[in-house]
Amino acid sequence: MPAMRQTGSLAAPSTVLLGWLSAAVAVPSALLAAAVGQGLGAVAGGCQWIGISLPMGRPVWALVNQPALDFASRPTALGYWLGSLLLPLVGALGVLAAVARPRSVAGALIAVELAWGATLGMAWRAFLDPVDGHLVHWLALHDLPRPLVWTAPALAALVAVPTTLRLLSTARAGRAHLGRRQRLGVVVIHLIPPALLWLGLGYAAAGRPSLAAAVAMAPPVAAALAIAFLFYPPSPARTLGNRHRVAVAWMLAAAIPLGGLLWLGGRPLGGGRWTAVLWARPDARNNIRAWIEPRPLPWVKGAPAVTPSGIGTPPSEISFFSGRVSVRRATPRGGGPPLVTCSRRDQEG
Repeated sequence: MPAMRQTGSLAAPSTVLLGWLSAAVAVPSALLAAAVGQGLGAVAGGCQWIGISLPMGRPVWALVNQPALDFASRPTALGYWLGSLLLPLVGALGVLAAVARPRSVAGALIAVELAWGATLGMAWRAFLDPVDGHLVHWLALHDLPRPLVWTAPALAALVAVPTTLRLLSTARAGRAHLGRRQRLGVVVIHLIPPALLWLGLGYAAAGRPSLAAAVAMAPPVAAALAIAFLFYPPSPARTLGNRHRVAVAWMLAAAIPLGGLLWLGGRPLGGGRWTAVLWARPDARNNIRAWIEPRPLPWVKGAPAVTPSGIGTPPSEISFFSGRVSVRRATPRGGGPPLVTCSRRDQEG
């Protein structure tokens, strides 16, 4: 006699709550993955990684000491500028590949929500800062067309396809027939609330809605709804377990340190300023923005050595070599590393 199916419905209250909890954990996870991607890319380019900034209302930053004043425009800076896009992309696809043959509904659902969080984050970050965002800044440094910034939402829409298919396949494990209305319902229940969570947290943190970021999240959401409308994925090859207690415990255990890191390294302070965490001392070629207020860990001595002025961007990441920006050095009273300041020429008196 065949074994009874243990798989439950994705619409069951316990499963929905697990999915929403996983989506909440996916937000700081996606921010951290983006910062780690930039940090690894910077280290590969010769930088010293000294800290991290994880704001919801501004682009995340891996804080680094750069090897040269013109580092940002060098080919070795490619990973520094695009790592925050590439690591979440690879991570989302890797998480989905890890559950190609899931053993439980909980495992499959957590993987889907983590991948979906990384997908939404890719689109969200691209339009948070129209001047100093990672992708838009890299395009400007290399005189590439600005509309190419839509590459990020386009990639997010592509990743949304296998993410949605995995979700619907998991839903079919508990229900042999999954009509179009049911498929759309699964997407609305499990993928739309995380998108609203990103928008709500961004509004709460920045104090204003980010219309551009909201528009950028439309392509992956539209792709998920289109997949649910058009496709009927196969059910998993095996019966999936339906116990959620261990999965909930893991998500709660992950939420505590991730939430603490977000509080320490990405808390809004008012006046457009955000916290960051420093674990090493910055030198005169750091990339700390004017709106970042670093919080050094106890073993870090000394304040940041660079004070950007005028445009709030470190000198090493401005096209000063094209003559549009003046860069000045000054030795602070009492000694210490030189202060580097910069300003637009059209702002000088």
